[in-house]
Amino acid sequence: MEITGKSNRNIKTLRALYNDKKFRYESGEYVVEGVTAVKDMPAERLDRIFIREDEADRLGKIFPEVPTYCVKKEVFDGVADTKTPSGIIAVAKMPKAQAISGDTVLLLCGISDAGNVGSLIRTAAARGIETVICVGTADPYAPKTVRAGMGGHNYVNIVALPGYKEALELLGQYKIAVLDMHGISIYGYKQTGKTVFALGNEAHGVPQEVSSKAEIKLALPMKEGTVESLNVACAGTAALYLLN
Repeated sequence: MEITGKSNRNIKTLRALYNDKKFRYESGEYVVEGVTAVKDMPAERLDRIFIREDEADRLGKIFPEVPTYCVKKEVFDGVADTKTPSGIIAVAKMPKAQAISGDTVLLLCGISDAGNVGSLIRTAAARGIETVICVGTADPYAPKTVRAGMGGHNYVNIVALPGYKEALELLGQYKIAVLDMHGISIYGYKQTGKTVFALGNEAHGVPQEVSSKAEIKLALPMKEGTVESLNVACAGTAALYLLN
């Protein structure tokens, strides 16, 4: 199936999935861009694939069972979100959030940078954390977040909630540990029982609604006289691997 014009209905829908969060959630679909990211997708999660015309021979048969469109180069590059598009875009079905499971849950609080949210979803997947809860964050299914997730979205139960009240109600059986620069050193901390690990943004940290419920506040020790803080994705990754 060929697409030669930017006014094509499928291209208009694709552009809306890139740019409109409300449309993503109403349609239950999101965009996955890039060869590696698309190849890592389970076939059953894919609804349709768009291939740039000059990459048709190389990429056109990755998922033969999924409807695939060959798109004129200028049309494809005009809708793609990356500076140097790799030639393939997939539309994936947004999974329904599942019940919370696992001994450790990651709670992301007000992290507005899509790259950081995606990186933490990737870390959670690598660390074996089954559920990531997002409150007031960048959209976990925005194109930039999905790119930063590098396939992590395929292995993590992502739960986006409207507020901290809903998150705390959902996490009633979990104790809360907060990453806070004024907390005690994370070195030597031993996790006992089901724990939700909360991360906030660099400017404001974890909000009062959550930190006031925390059983413990943990910090990553930093050499005195050097940097004031770490990027939240870097700090969260280090902390999650130190938890035991």
